[in-house]
Amino acid sequence: CECSHNRGVYNVKDYGAAGDGQTDNTKAFVAAWSVACAVQGKATIVIPEGAYLLGPTIFKGPCNGIMVMQVVEDLMDKELLHGLITNAKRHRIANPYPCFVMNAAIKSISSIDSMFFHIHIFGSRNITFDSIKISAPGDSPNTDGIHIANSANIQVSNSVIGTGDDCISIGPGCTNLTIFRVLCGPGHGISIGSLAKMP
Repeated sequence: CECSHNRGVYNVKDYGAAGDGQTDNTKAFVAAWSVACAVQGKATIVIPEGAYLLGPTIFKGPCNGIMVMQVVEDLMDKELLHGLITNAKRHRIANPYPCFVMNAAIKSISSIDSMFFHIHIFGSRNITFDSIKISAPGDSPNTDGIHIANSANIQVSNSVIGTGDDCISIGPGCTNLTIFRVLCGPGHGISIGSLAKMP
């Protein structure tokens, strides 16, 4: 795709994305990511207002510079981003791909009714979560909001988490975790180690 870009800004629509809620935009998002990831310095991927359908996606790294994903104002408030797995029957990850993230900021996303951990951080460093909204029924098992293990320098703030299990669970091998201004409930709150039920 030969596209003109302004100061390292890459619009997913320039790569064929259609925010109509029906078209599969996976290839367009991956194409925009691949070009932006190769840029030295700062690269911004812009996602204009719309409903974007994506299948299983791997955004490969490491990138050469600093990556920023920018969505238009109110995109998340309009709930235009939906989960893709709606009828999973197994309590395990389908076709998992290891991804160890370093130096990332995740902001203003929502996760609704996951059938397992909503967000699982493992083997990662220097990650900040801000303004995260997570919800699952109060009687849903193993639906931890954010599970952190073998990771360092993780911060969670300004978030609302309501699940049937731990709001935030901290597993082994964690150092320098910071959690503040997080509203938990329903759920077990913030737990360190296992709160497994005993017979």
